[in-house]
Amino acid sequence: MTCDTVKYKMHLFTTEEYADITFVYGYSNGNAREAAREYRRRYPNRHQPAHTVFSDICIFLSCE
Repeated sequence: MTCDTVKYKMHLFTTEEYADITFVYGYSNGNAREAAREYRRRYPNRHQPAHTVFSDICIFLSCE
């Protein structure tokens, strides 16, 4: 995945949601599938990101 592709998808969630996604990804030691499960557990009433969103954020942050 390229930086441009990831940037294109960055409008899908709010800033607060991206902060929580990033936190949960770190909490899960960089395991995207585990992070997706943990995010669903913590935030059951929010739009649920696919596991790939968690690793995409890592790519996006390294592009800056």
